[in-house]
Amino acid sequence: MRPKTSVRPVIAKVRRQHLTELLRRWRRQPRKRSPLLFWTLLSLALLSDSGLLFFAVRLLSVGESSPPAERRILVPYAPNAALWEPMRHWVVRVDGRLRLFESFCRETVSRITGEERFEGHDPLPVVVSWMLDDGTNPVQWDNYPCLRCDDTELRVYLYREGRYPSRMTAEEQIHGRYVEPAVVRSSLRTHKPPLDRKTAELGERLKLFDRICGGCVDGGLGAEMQTARAALSEAYHSGDADLFAAALSDYLAASQRALRVEETPVECRRLAWESWLQDYTPARYALYLSLLAATFFAAATIRQWHRSFLLAGRLACLSCLGCSATAFLGQAIRDGTPPIGDGCQAILLFSALVMALGLFLAVLFRDGFLALTGALVSSLGLFAANRWSLALTDPWSSLPRGAAADGCLPVQLLLVLPAYAALALAWGVAVLTLARILFTSPSFERMGRLATLCIWPIRVGVALLAASALLDCYRIMQQGLSSLSLDAQEMGTLLFLPGCTALIYARRCGWLPPFRLMAVVVVGFAFLAAIWYAVLRERGGDLYLGSVFATDTAIYMAGLLSLSLAAHAALRFYFGKQGIVVA
Repeated sequence: MRPKTSVRPVIAKVRRQHLTELLRRWRRQPRKRSPLLFWTLLSLALLSDSGLLFFAVRLLSVGESSPPAERRILVPYAPNAALWEPMRHWVVRVDGRLRLFESFCRETVSRITGEERFEGHDPLPVVVSWMLDDGTNPVQWDNYPCLRCDDTELRVYLYREGRYPSRMTAEEQIHGRYVEPAVVRSSLRTHKPPLDRKTAELGERLKLFDRICGGCVDGGLGAEMQTARAALSEAYHSGDADLFAAALSDYLAASQRALRVEETPVECRRLAWESWLQDYTPARYALYLSLLAATFFAAATIRQWHRSFLLAGRLACLSCLGCSATAFLGQAIRDGTPPIGDGCQAILLFSALVMALGLFLAVLFRDGFLALTGALVSSLGLFAANRWSLALTDPWSSLPRGAAADGCLPVQLLLVLPAYAALALAWGVAVLTLARILFTSPSFERMGRLATLCIWPIRVGVALLAASALLDCYRIMQQGLSSLSLDAQEMGTLLFLPGCTALIYARRCGWLPPFRLMAVVVVGFAFLAAIWYAVLRERGGDLYLGSVFATDTAIYMAGLLSLSLAAHAALRFYFGKQGIVVA
Protein backbone atom coordinates (compact mmCIF):
# COMPACT_ATOMS: atom_id res chain seq x y z
CA MET A 1 0.00 0.00 0.00
CA ARG A 2 1.31 3.46 -0.98
CA PRO A 3 1.95 5.63 2.11
CA LYS A 4 -0.22 8.75 2.50
CA THR A 5 1.55 12.07 2.27
CA SER A 6 0.57 15.71 2.34
CA VAL A 7 3.10 16.71 -0.38
CA ARG A 8 1.37 17.52 -3.71
CA PRO A 9 2.93 16.49 -7.01
CA VAL A 10 3.71 19.99 -8.30
CA ILE A 11 6.90 19.09 -10.18
CA ALA A 12 5.11 18.78 -13.53
CA LYS A 13 3.39 22.12 -13.03
CA VAL A 14 6.65 23.87 -12.20
CA ARG A 15 8.30 22.25 -15.22
CA ARG A 16 5.57 23.50 -17.51
CA GLN A 17 5.92 27.01 -16.18
CA HIS A 18 9.67 26.83 -16.57
CA LEU A 19 9.45 25.59 -20.17
CA THR A 20 6.90 28.25 -21.02
CA GLU A 21 9.18 30.96 -19.66
CA LEU A 22 12.09 29.55 -21.66
CA LEU A 23 9.97 29.56 -24.80
CA ARG A 24 9.01 33.17 -24.23
CA ARG A 25 12.63 34.17 -23.78
CA TRP A 26 13.53 32.30 -26.95
CA ARG A 27 10.83 34.10 -28.89
CA ARG A 28 12.06 37.48 -27.64
CA GLN A 29 15.50 36.88 -29.04
CA PRO A 30 16.23 38.70 -32.32
CA ARG A 31 16.09 36.46 -35.34
CA LYS A 32 18.91 36.40 -37.86
CA ARG A 33 17.53 36.98 -41.32
CA SER A 34 19.26 36.12 -44.53
CA PRO A 35 20.88 39.06 -46.38
CA LEU A 36 19.69 37.48 -49.61
CA LEU A 37 16.08 37.73 -48.43
CA PHE A 38 16.57 41.40 -47.53
CA TRP A 39 18.06 42.38 -50.89
CA THR A 40 15.46 40.34 -52.76
CA LEU A 41 12.58 42.07 -50.99
CA LEU A 42 14.23 45.47 -51.40
CA SER A 43 14.69 44.87 -55.13
CA LEU A 44 11.06 43.82 -55.52
CA ALA A 45 9.90 46.91 -53.64
CA LEU A 46 12.03 49.26 -55.76
CA LEU A 47 11.01 47.61 -59.04
CA SER A 48 7.31 47.64 -58.22
CA ASP A 49 7.45 51.26 -57.03
CA SER A 50 9.28 52.27 -60.22
CA GLY A 51 6.65 50.50 -62.31
CA LEU A 52 3.84 52.25 -60.44
CA LEU A 53 5.49 55.62 -60.98
CA PHE A 54 5.98 54.91 -64.68
CA PHE A 55 2.37 53.90 -65.30
CA ALA A 56 1.05 56.79 -63.20
CA VAL A 57 3.03 59.34 -65.20
CA ARG A 58 2.02 57.67 -68.46
CA LEU A 59 -1.64 57.61 -67.49
CA LEU A 60 -1.64 61.28 -66.50
CA SER A 61 0.09 62.27 -69.73
CA VAL A 62 -2.56 60.70 -72.00
CA GLY A 63 -4.71 63.12 -73.91
CA GLU A 64 -3.19 66.34 -72.60
CA SER A 65 -3.49 68.05 -76.00
CA SER A 66 -6.86 69.77 -76.46
CA PRO A 67 -8.06 72.40 -78.94
CA PRO A 68 -7.70 76.02 -77.82
CA ALA A 69 -10.74 77.98 -76.75
CA GLU A 70 -11.00 79.92 -80.03
CA ARG A 71 -11.32 76.66 -82.00
CA ARG A 72 -13.94 75.02 -79.81
CA ILE A 73 -17.34 74.43 -81.32
CA LEU A 74 -20.27 76.62 -80.41
CA VAL A 75 -23.18 74.72 -78.84
CA PRO A 76 -26.23 77.00 -79.10
CA TYR A 77 -28.05 77.86 -75.86
CA ALA A 78 -25.79 75.52 -73.84
CA PRO A 79 -25.29 77.94 -70.88
CA ASN A 80 -29.08 78.48 -70.52
CA ALA A 81 -29.90 75.60 -68.15
CA ALA A 82 -33.53 76.67 -67.60
CA LEU A 83 -34.19 76.40 -71.34
CA TRP A 84 -33.46 72.67 -71.34
CA GLU A 85 -35.47 71.69 -68.24
CA PRO A 86 -38.65 70.73 -70.18
CA MET A 87 -36.64 68.25 -72.28
CA ARG A 88 -35.22 66.27 -69.36
CA HIS A 89 -38.38 64.16 -68.99
CA TRP A 90 -39.31 64.16 -72.66
CA VAL A 91 -40.16 60.64 -73.84
CA VAL A 92 -38.66 59.60 -77.18
CA ARG A 93 -38.60 56.38 -79.17
CA VAL A 94 -35.15 55.03 -80.05
CA ASP A 95 -34.89 51.78 -81.99
CA GLY A 96 -38.51 51.01 -81.16
CA ARG A 97 -38.02 51.50 -77.40
CA LEU A 98 -39.31 54.39 -75.30
CA ARG A 99 -36.61 56.27 -73.42
CA LEU A 100 -36.32 59.43 -71.34
CA PHE A 101 -34.43 61.99 -73.39
CA GLU A 102 -31.99 62.99 -70.63
CA SER A 103 -30.84 59.46 -69.86
CA PHE A 104 -30.55 58.79 -73.59
CA CYS A 105 -28.39 61.92 -74.01
CA ARG A 106 -26.11 60.96 -71.14
CA GLU A 107 -25.60 57.50 -72.54
CA THR A 108 -25.07 58.72 -76.10
CA VAL A 109 -22.58 61.49 -75.26
CA SER A 110 -20.66 59.14 -72.98
CA ARG A 111 -20.43 56.44 -75.63
CA ILE A 112 -19.34 58.81 -78.39
CA THR A 113 -17.02 61.18 -76.52
CA GLY A 114 -16.04 59.03 -73.53
CA GLU A 115 -17.32 61.70 -71.12
CA GLU A 116 -20.79 62.53 -69.90
CA ARG A 117 -20.14 66.28 -70.25
CA PHE A 118 -18.26 66.97 -73.48
CA GLU A 119 -16.02 70.03 -73.01
CA GLY A 120 -18.07 70.98 -69.95
CA HIS A 121 -21.42 71.11 -71.80
CA ASP A 122 -24.61 69.48 -70.58
CA PRO A 123 -25.38 66.38 -72.70
CA LEU A 124 -28.86 67.66 -73.72
CA PRO A 125 -27.76 70.68 -75.81
CA VAL A 126 -24.94 68.60 -77.32
CA VAL A 127 -27.31 65.88 -78.60
CA VAL A 128 -29.86 68.46 -79.78
CA SER A 129 -27.10 70.22 -81.75
CA TRP A 130 -26.30 66.87 -83.39
CA MET A 131 -29.96 66.32 -84.23
CA LEU A 132 -30.55 69.84 -85.63
CA ASP A 133 -27.17 70.51 -87.23
CA ASP A 134 -27.95 71.70 -90.78
CA GLY A 135 -24.45 72.89 -91.72
CA THR A 136 -24.98 76.58 -90.82
CA ASN A 137 -22.69 76.33 -87.78
CA PRO A 138 -19.26 77.86 -88.60
CA VAL A 139 -17.62 74.73 -87.18
CA GLN A 140 -19.65 71.67 -88.19
CA TRP A 141 -19.73 68.59 -85.98
CA ASP A 142 -18.66 66.35 -88.85
CA ASN A 143 -15.32 68.20 -89.03
CA TYR A 144 -14.90 68.68 -85.29
CA PRO A 145 -12.92 66.20 -83.13
CA CYS A 146 -15.61 64.60 -80.94
CA LEU A 147 -15.11 60.82 -81.37
CA ARG A 148 -13.04 59.42 -78.49
CA CYS A 149 -9.80 57.77 -79.61
CA ASP A 150 -6.95 57.40 -77.09
CA ASP A 151 -4.88 54.88 -79.00
CA THR A 152 -1.72 56.51 -80.36
CA GLU A 153 -1.08 53.88 -83.04
CA LEU A 154 -4.58 54.22 -84.45
CA ARG A 155 -4.33 58.01 -84.46
CA VAL A 156 -1.02 57.83 -86.34
CA TYR A 157 -2.69 55.60 -88.93
CA LEU A 158 -5.68 57.96 -89.33
CA TYR A 159 -3.60 61.10 -89.80
CA ARG A 160 -0.52 59.74 -91.53
CA GLU A 161 0.74 61.55 -94.63
CA GLY A 162 -1.98 64.17 -94.19
CA ARG A 163 -4.44 62.21 -96.32
CA TYR A 164 -7.48 63.93 -94.81
CA PRO A 165 -7.84 67.64 -93.95
CA SER A 166 -7.83 68.47 -90.25
CA ARG A 167 -7.73 71.68 -88.26
CA MET A 168 -5.76 70.04 -85.46
CA THR A 169 -2.04 70.54 -85.10
CA ALA A 170 0.41 67.68 -85.56
CA GLU A 171 0.74 67.36 -81.76
CA GLU A 172 -3.04 67.19 -81.32
CA GLN A 173 -3.38 64.62 -84.08
CA ILE A 174 -1.02 62.19 -82.36
CA HIS A 175 -1.58 62.88 -78.65
CA GLY A 176 -5.15 64.19 -78.58
CA ARG A 177 -8.25 62.52 -77.21
CA TYR A 178 -10.69 62.96 -80.11
CA VAL A 179 -10.83 62.57 -83.88
CA GLU A 180 -13.15 64.06 -86.50
CA PRO A 181 -16.05 61.91 -87.75
CA ALA A 182 -15.23 62.86 -91.35
CA VAL A 183 -11.64 61.63 -90.98
CA VAL A 184 -12.74 58.31 -89.47
CA ARG A 185 -15.46 57.85 -92.08
CA SER A 186 -13.07 58.46 -94.96
CA SER A 187 -10.36 56.26 -93.45
CA LEU A 188 -12.70 53.33 -92.82
CA ARG A 189 -14.14 53.68 -96.33
CA THR A 190 -10.91 53.95 -98.35
CA HIS A 191 -7.90 52.82 -96.30
CA LYS A 192 -9.18 50.35 -93.76
CA PRO A 193 -6.93 50.12 -90.69
CA PRO A 194 -6.14 46.74 -89.09
CA LEU A 195 -9.27 45.22 -87.60
CA ASP A 196 -8.88 45.01 -83.84
CA ARG A 197 -10.87 46.02 -80.81
CA LYS A 198 -9.81 49.66 -80.88
CA THR A 199 -10.84 50.06 -84.51
CA ALA A 200 -14.15 48.32 -83.88
CA GLU A 201 -14.91 50.60 -80.94
CA LEU A 202 -14.15 53.69 -83.01
CA GLY A 203 -16.37 52.39 -85.80
CA GLU A 204 -19.24 51.86 -83.35
CA ARG A 205 -18.88 55.44 -82.09
CA LEU A 206 -19.01 56.75 -85.65
CA LYS A 207 -22.05 54.61 -86.44
CA LEU A 208 -23.90 55.93 -83.37
CA PHE A 209 -22.98 59.52 -84.26
CA ASP A 210 -24.29 59.11 -87.81
CA ARG A 211 -27.53 57.58 -86.53
CA ILE A 212 -28.13 60.53 -84.19
CA CYS A 213 -27.46 63.02 -86.97
CA GLY A 214 -29.64 60.96 -89.31
CA GLY A 215 -32.72 61.20 -87.10
CA CYS A 216 -32.87 57.96 -85.12
CA VAL A 217 -34.54 59.87 -82.25
CA ASP A 218 -38.27 59.62 -82.90
CA GLY A 219 -40.53 62.03 -81.07
CA GLY A 220 -43.63 60.87 -82.92
CA LEU A 221 -45.13 60.67 -86.40
CA GLY A 222 -47.74 62.67 -88.27
CA ALA A 223 -48.18 66.01 -90.02
CA GLU A 224 -48.34 67.89 -86.73
CA MET A 225 -44.93 66.55 -85.72
CA GLN A 226 -43.40 67.49 -89.07
CA THR A 227 -44.67 71.05 -88.75
CA ALA A 228 -43.50 71.31 -85.14
CA ARG A 229 -40.05 69.95 -85.99
CA ALA A 230 -39.61 72.41 -88.85
CA ALA A 231 -40.59 75.28 -86.56
CA LEU A 232 -38.21 73.99 -83.88
CA SER A 233 -35.28 73.79 -86.31
CA GLU A 234 -35.97 77.31 -87.61
CA ALA A 235 -36.18 78.73 -84.08
CA TYR A 236 -33.04 76.86 -83.02
CA HIS A 237 -30.93 78.49 -85.74
CA SER A 238 -32.47 81.92 -85.26
CA GLY A 239 -30.36 82.66 -82.17
CA ASP A 240 -33.40 83.91 -80.21
CA ALA A 241 -33.72 81.99 -76.94
CA ASP A 242 -37.33 83.08 -76.32
CA LEU A 243 -38.42 82.01 -79.80
CA PHE A 244 -36.67 78.65 -79.36
CA ALA A 245 -38.33 78.13 -75.93
CA ALA A 246 -41.79 78.71 -77.42
CA ALA A 247 -41.12 76.38 -80.36
CA LEU A 248 -39.72 73.75 -77.99
CA SER A 249 -42.86 73.88 -75.84
CA ASP A 250 -45.08 73.35 -78.90
CA TYR A 251 -42.86 70.52 -80.14
CA LEU A 252 -42.92 68.65 -76.81
CA ALA A 253 -46.72 68.98 -76.60
CA ALA A 254 -47.09 67.62 -80.14
CA SER A 255 -44.74 64.74 -79.31
CA GLN A 256 -46.78 63.84 -76.23
CA ARG A 257 -49.97 63.69 -78.30
CA ALA A 258 -48.28 61.63 -81.02
CA LEU A 259 -46.67 58.98 -78.79
CA ARG A 260 -49.60 58.49 -76.34
CA VAL A 261 -47.40 56.98 -73.67
CA GLU A 262 -50.18 57.06 -71.07
CA GLU A 263 -52.07 54.35 -72.97
CA THR A 264 -49.40 51.72 -72.12
CA PRO A 265 -49.28 51.17 -68.32
CA VAL A 266 -46.25 48.88 -68.52
CA GLU A 267 -44.21 51.51 -70.33
CA CYS A 268 -45.42 54.18 -67.91
CA ARG A 269 -44.20 52.16 -64.96
CA ARG A 270 -40.84 51.51 -66.58
CA LEU A 271 -40.40 55.17 -67.49
CA ALA A 272 -41.37 56.16 -63.95
CA TRP A 273 -38.56 53.94 -62.61
CA GLU A 274 -36.14 55.44 -65.13
CA SER A 275 -37.13 58.96 -64.08
CA TRP A 276 -36.77 58.09 -60.39
CA LEU A 277 -33.33 56.54 -60.90
CA GLN A 278 -32.30 59.56 -62.94
CA ASP A 279 -33.40 62.04 -60.27
CA TYR A 280 -32.31 60.28 -57.06
CA THR A 281 -29.43 57.94 -58.13
CA PRO A 282 -29.66 55.40 -55.24
CA ALA A 283 -26.38 53.79 -56.35
CA ARG A 284 -24.58 57.04 -55.52
CA TYR A 285 -26.21 57.17 -52.08
CA ALA A 286 -25.11 53.56 -51.54
CA LEU A 287 -21.51 54.65 -52.24
CA TYR A 288 -21.76 57.49 -49.74
CA LEU A 289 -23.27 55.21 -47.10
CA SER A 290 -20.57 52.57 -47.59
CA LEU A 291 -17.87 55.20 -47.06
CA LEU A 292 -19.75 56.45 -43.99
CA ALA A 293 -19.96 52.91 -42.62
CA ALA A 294 -16.22 52.41 -43.16
CA THR A 295 -15.57 55.67 -41.29
CA PHE A 296 -17.71 54.56 -38.35
CA PHE A 297 -16.05 51.14 -38.17
CA ALA A 298 -12.61 52.76 -38.30
CA ALA A 299 -13.63 55.13 -35.52
CA ALA A 300 -14.93 52.17 -33.50
CA THR A 301 -11.31 51.45 -32.56
CA ILE A 302 -11.62 54.32 -30.09
CA ARG A 303 -12.47 52.52 -26.90
CA GLN A 304 -14.46 55.34 -25.34
CA TRP A 305 -17.18 55.35 -28.04
CA HIS A 306 -16.67 51.83 -29.33
CA ARG A 307 -20.29 50.66 -29.06
CA SER A 308 -21.80 53.88 -30.42
CA PHE A 309 -19.63 53.92 -33.56
CA LEU A 310 -20.15 50.20 -34.08
CA LEU A 311 -23.93 50.62 -33.95
CA ALA A 312 -23.79 53.61 -36.30
CA GLY A 313 -21.65 51.62 -38.75
CA ARG A 314 -24.11 48.75 -38.78
CA LEU A 315 -27.02 51.12 -39.43
CA ALA A 316 -25.06 52.71 -42.29
CA CYS A 317 -24.40 49.23 -43.72
CA LEU A 318 -28.07 48.32 -43.62
CA SER A 319 -28.98 51.61 -45.29
CA CYS A 320 -26.34 50.98 -47.96
CA LEU A 321 -27.76 47.52 -48.62
CA GLY A 322 -31.23 49.03 -49.01
CA CYS A 323 -30.02 51.62 -51.53
CA SER A 324 -28.08 48.98 -53.45
CA ALA A 325 -31.13 46.70 -53.63
CA THR A 326 -33.28 49.61 -54.82
CA ALA A 327 -30.79 50.54 -57.54
CA PHE A 328 -30.42 46.89 -58.57
CA LEU A 329 -34.15 46.22 -58.93
CA GLY A 330 -34.80 49.65 -60.44
CA GLN A 331 -32.26 49.10 -63.20
CA ALA A 332 -33.74 45.68 -63.98
CA ILE A 333 -37.25 47.16 -64.28
CA ARG A 334 -35.97 50.15 -66.28
CA ASP A 335 -34.13 48.01 -68.82
CA GLY A 336 -36.86 45.37 -68.99
CA THR A 337 -34.31 42.59 -68.53
CA PRO A 338 -33.92 39.84 -65.93
CA PRO A 339 -31.81 40.71 -62.87
CA ILE A 340 -28.03 40.56 -63.38
CA GLY A 341 -28.55 41.31 -67.04
CA ASP A 342 -25.51 43.58 -67.37
CA GLY A 343 -22.24 44.41 -65.68
CA CYS A 344 -23.58 47.32 -63.63
CA GLN A 345 -26.23 45.16 -61.97
CA ALA A 346 -23.65 42.44 -61.34
CA ILE A 347 -21.30 44.91 -59.62
CA LEU A 348 -24.14 46.34 -57.51
CA LEU A 349 -25.12 42.86 -56.32
CA PHE A 350 -21.46 41.91 -55.81
CA SER A 351 -20.83 45.00 -53.64
CA ALA A 352 -23.93 44.36 -51.57
CA LEU A 353 -22.90 40.72 -51.02
CA VAL A 354 -19.40 41.76 -49.90
CA MET A 355 -20.83 44.18 -47.35
CA ALA A 356 -23.47 41.72 -46.12
CA LEU A 357 -20.94 38.89 -45.77
CA GLY A 358 -18.48 41.13 -43.95
CA LEU A 359 -21.19 42.30 -41.55
CA PHE A 360 -22.39 38.74 -40.92
CA LEU A 361 -18.92 37.35 -40.24
CA ALA A 362 -18.11 40.35 -38.05
CA VAL A 363 -21.09 39.51 -35.84
CA LEU A 364 -20.26 35.78 -35.94
CA PHE A 365 -16.59 36.22 -34.96
CA ARG A 366 -17.22 39.35 -32.85
CA ASP A 367 -14.55 41.29 -34.71
CA GLY A 368 -15.32 44.64 -36.34
CA PHE A 369 -12.31 44.33 -38.65
CA LEU A 370 -14.37 42.20 -41.05
CA ALA A 371 -17.13 44.79 -41.14
CA LEU A 372 -14.57 47.52 -41.90
CA THR A 373 -13.07 45.42 -44.68
CA GLY A 374 -16.48 44.64 -46.18
CA ALA A 375 -17.40 48.34 -46.23
CA LEU A 376 -14.14 49.36 -47.91
CA VAL A 377 -14.21 46.61 -50.57
CA SER A 378 -17.88 47.34 -51.22
CA SER A 379 -17.00 51.02 -51.70
CA LEU A 380 -14.61 50.06 -54.50
CA GLY A 381 -17.35 48.17 -56.34
CA LEU A 382 -19.91 50.93 -55.83
CA PHE A 383 -17.40 53.49 -57.08
CA ALA A 384 -16.94 51.46 -60.28
CA ALA A 385 -20.73 51.14 -60.70
CA ASN A 386 -21.11 54.94 -60.42
CA ARG A 387 -17.99 56.02 -62.28
CA TRP A 388 -18.31 53.66 -65.26
CA SER A 389 -22.05 52.97 -65.14
CA LEU A 390 -22.56 53.52 -68.87
CA ALA A 391 -19.50 51.48 -69.83
CA LEU A 392 -20.90 48.58 -67.78
CA THR A 393 -24.44 48.61 -69.15
CA ASP A 394 -23.70 46.16 -71.96
CA PRO A 395 -24.19 42.45 -71.23
CA TRP A 396 -21.03 40.82 -69.90
CA SER A 397 -19.84 37.64 -71.54
CA SER A 398 -17.99 36.98 -68.27
CA LEU A 399 -21.33 36.23 -66.62
CA PRO A 400 -22.72 32.72 -67.17
CA ARG A 401 -25.20 32.69 -70.04
CA GLY A 402 -27.85 30.26 -71.14
CA ALA A 403 -31.24 29.87 -72.72
CA ALA A 404 -34.23 31.77 -71.38
CA ALA A 405 -35.81 28.52 -70.19
CA ASP A 406 -32.68 27.44 -68.30
CA GLY A 407 -33.88 27.30 -64.71
CA CYS A 408 -30.42 26.50 -63.34
CA LEU A 409 -28.89 29.72 -64.64
CA PRO A 410 -30.23 32.05 -61.90
CA VAL A 411 -29.10 29.57 -59.24
CA GLN A 412 -25.62 29.43 -60.77
CA LEU A 413 -25.39 33.22 -60.85
CA LEU A 414 -26.43 33.33 -57.19
CA LEU A 415 -23.61 30.90 -56.41
CA VAL A 416 -20.87 32.51 -58.50
CA LEU A 417 -21.30 36.11 -57.34
CA PRO A 418 -21.31 35.31 -53.58
CA ALA A 419 -18.24 33.11 -54.16
CA TYR A 420 -16.29 35.98 -55.67
CA ALA A 421 -17.66 38.32 -53.00
CA ALA A 422 -16.23 36.01 -50.31
CA LEU A 423 -12.85 35.90 -52.07
CA ALA A 424 -12.86 39.69 -52.41
CA LEU A 425 -13.53 39.98 -48.67
CA ALA A 426 -10.56 37.69 -47.92
CA TRP A 427 -8.39 39.76 -50.25
CA GLY A 428 -9.48 42.93 -48.45
CA VAL A 429 -8.59 41.44 -45.05
CA ALA A 430 -5.12 40.54 -46.35
CA VAL A 431 -4.56 43.98 -47.92
CA LEU A 432 -5.60 45.88 -44.79
CA THR A 433 -3.45 43.60 -42.63
CA LEU A 434 -0.35 44.22 -44.75
CA ALA A 435 -1.11 47.94 -44.81
CA ARG A 436 -1.39 47.92 -41.03
CA ILE A 437 1.98 46.19 -40.70
CA LEU A 438 3.58 49.12 -42.53
CA PHE A 439 2.63 51.45 -39.67
CA THR A 440 2.21 49.33 -36.55
CA SER A 441 3.21 45.77 -35.69
CA PRO A 442 0.26 43.70 -34.43
CA SER A 443 0.92 41.09 -31.80
CA PHE A 444 1.46 37.43 -32.64
CA GLU A 445 -1.98 36.56 -31.26
CA ARG A 446 -3.61 39.27 -33.36
CA MET A 447 -1.85 38.05 -36.49
CA GLY A 448 -3.21 34.56 -35.88
CA ARG A 449 -6.66 36.01 -35.40
CA LEU A 450 -6.43 37.97 -38.66
CA ALA A 451 -5.28 34.83 -40.47
CA THR A 452 -8.40 33.07 -39.21
CA LEU A 453 -10.57 35.97 -40.38
CA CYS A 454 -8.89 35.75 -43.80
CA ILE A 455 -9.15 32.00 -44.28
CA TRP A 456 -12.85 31.68 -43.43
CA PRO A 457 -14.14 33.77 -46.40
CA ILE A 458 -11.84 31.71 -48.64
CA ARG A 459 -13.48 28.53 -47.33
CA VAL A 460 -16.92 30.01 -48.06
CA GLY A 461 -15.81 30.97 -51.57
CA VAL A 462 -14.37 27.52 -52.27
CA ALA A 463 -17.58 25.83 -51.12
CA LEU A 464 -19.72 28.08 -53.35
CA LEU A 465 -17.40 27.66 -56.34
CA ALA A 466 -17.46 23.87 -55.92
CA ALA A 467 -21.27 23.85 -55.79
CA SER A 468 -21.40 26.12 -58.86
CA ALA A 469 -18.95 23.84 -60.70
CA LEU A 470 -21.17 20.82 -60.03
CA LEU A 471 -24.21 22.74 -61.25
CA ASP A 472 -22.27 23.80 -64.34
CA CYS A 473 -21.45 20.17 -65.10
CA TYR A 474 -25.14 19.32 -64.79
CA ARG A 475 -26.06 22.15 -67.20
CA ILE A 476 -23.44 20.97 -69.70
CA MET A 477 -24.81 17.42 -69.63
CA GLN A 478 -28.40 18.64 -69.99
CA GLN A 479 -27.78 21.15 -72.78
CA GLY A 480 -24.90 19.39 -74.54
CA LEU A 481 -22.53 22.38 -74.32
CA SER A 482 -18.98 21.61 -75.40
CA SER A 483 -17.09 24.86 -76.12
CA LEU A 484 -15.37 26.87 -73.40
CA SER A 485 -16.84 30.34 -72.91
CA LEU A 486 -14.33 31.21 -70.16
CA ASP A 487 -16.98 33.02 -68.13
CA ALA A 488 -16.79 33.70 -64.41
CA GLN A 489 -17.83 30.14 -63.57
CA GLU A 490 -15.29 28.40 -65.79
CA MET A 491 -12.43 30.70 -64.82
CA GLY A 492 -13.32 30.16 -61.19
CA THR A 493 -13.24 26.40 -61.71
CA LEU A 494 -9.96 26.48 -63.62
CA LEU A 495 -8.07 29.13 -61.59
CA PHE A 496 -9.57 30.17 -58.28
CA LEU A 497 -11.00 26.85 -57.09
CA PRO A 498 -7.73 24.83 -57.24
CA GLY A 499 -5.66 27.79 -56.08
CA CYS A 500 -7.82 28.52 -53.04
CA THR A 501 -8.11 24.81 -52.21
CA ALA A 502 -4.31 24.54 -52.19
CA LEU A 503 -4.17 27.64 -49.99
CA ILE A 504 -6.55 26.14 -47.44
CA TYR A 505 -4.65 22.85 -47.42
CA ALA A 506 -1.29 24.59 -46.95
CA ARG A 507 -2.69 26.61 -44.08
CA ARG A 508 -4.16 23.52 -42.46
CA CYS A 509 -0.82 21.70 -42.70
CA GLY A 510 0.98 24.64 -41.13
CA TRP A 511 3.02 25.50 -44.23
CA LEU A 512 1.67 29.05 -44.33
CA PRO A 513 2.10 31.08 -41.13
CA PRO A 514 -0.18 34.13 -40.76
CA PHE A 515 2.01 36.69 -42.52
CA ARG A 516 2.85 34.43 -45.45
CA LEU A 517 -0.84 33.63 -45.84
CA MET A 518 -1.66 37.33 -46.14
CA ALA A 519 1.12 37.95 -48.66
CA VAL A 520 0.13 34.93 -50.78
CA VAL A 521 -3.53 36.02 -50.81
CA VAL A 522 -2.72 39.58 -51.90
CA VAL A 523 -0.20 38.70 -54.60
CA GLY A 524 -1.85 35.42 -55.68
CA PHE A 525 -5.33 36.85 -56.15
CA ALA A 526 -3.93 39.79 -58.15
CA PHE A 527 -1.95 37.34 -60.30
CA LEU A 528 -5.03 35.19 -60.99
CA ALA A 529 -7.08 38.27 -61.87
CA ALA A 530 -4.34 39.39 -64.28
CA ILE A 531 -4.39 35.96 -65.96
CA TRP A 532 -8.16 36.19 -66.31
CA TYR A 533 -7.91 39.65 -67.88
CA ALA A 534 -5.21 38.46 -70.29
CA VAL A 535 -7.46 35.60 -71.40
CA LEU A 536 -10.37 38.01 -71.90
CA ARG A 537 -8.23 40.34 -73.99
CA GLU A 538 -6.96 37.45 -76.09
CA ARG A 539 -10.53 36.28 -76.79
CA GLY A 540 -11.95 39.81 -77.22
CA GLY A 541 -13.55 39.93 -73.79
CA ASP A 542 -15.53 42.67 -72.12
CA LEU A 543 -13.46 44.05 -69.26
CA TYR A 544 -13.25 47.47 -70.88
CA LEU A 545 -13.92 50.82 -69.19
CA GLY A 546 -13.91 53.64 -71.70
CA SER A 547 -10.38 53.10 -72.97
CA VAL A 548 -8.32 50.01 -73.62
CA PHE A 549 -5.18 51.83 -72.52
CA ALA A 550 -6.80 53.00 -69.26
CA THR A 551 -8.04 49.49 -68.47
CA ASP A 552 -4.68 47.90 -69.23
CA THR A 553 -2.90 50.48 -67.10
CA ALA A 554 -5.34 49.96 -64.22
CA ILE A 555 -4.75 46.19 -64.29
CA TYR A 556 -0.97 46.61 -64.40
CA MET A 557 -1.04 49.17 -61.59
CA ALA A 558 -3.23 46.93 -59.42
CA GLY A 559 -0.76 44.05 -59.82
CA LEU A 560 2.25 46.26 -59.12
CA LEU A 561 0.51 47.80 -56.13
CA SER A 562 -0.16 44.35 -54.66
CA LEU A 563 3.46 43.33 -55.19
CA SER A 564 4.74 46.60 -53.72
CA LEU A 565 2.52 46.28 -50.66
CA ALA A 566 3.63 42.70 -50.02
CA ALA A 567 7.32 43.58 -50.46
CA HIS A 568 7.21 46.62 -48.17
CA ALA A 569 5.21 44.73 -45.54
CA ALA A 570 7.70 41.86 -45.66
CA LEU A 571 10.60 44.27 -45.15
CA ARG A 572 8.81 45.81 -42.19
CA PHE A 573 7.79 42.40 -40.86
CA TYR A 574 11.14 40.64 -41.04
CA PHE A 575 13.65 43.48 -40.74
CA GLY A 576 11.82 46.24 -38.87
CA LYS A 577 13.12 47.43 -35.53
CA GLN A 578 9.91 46.32 -33.84
CA GLY A 579 9.06 43.50 -36.20
CA ILE A 580 6.93 40.54 -35.33
CA VAL A 581 9.04 37.63 -34.13
CA VAL A 582 7.13 34.71 -35.58
CA ALA A 583 6.28 34.77 -39.27
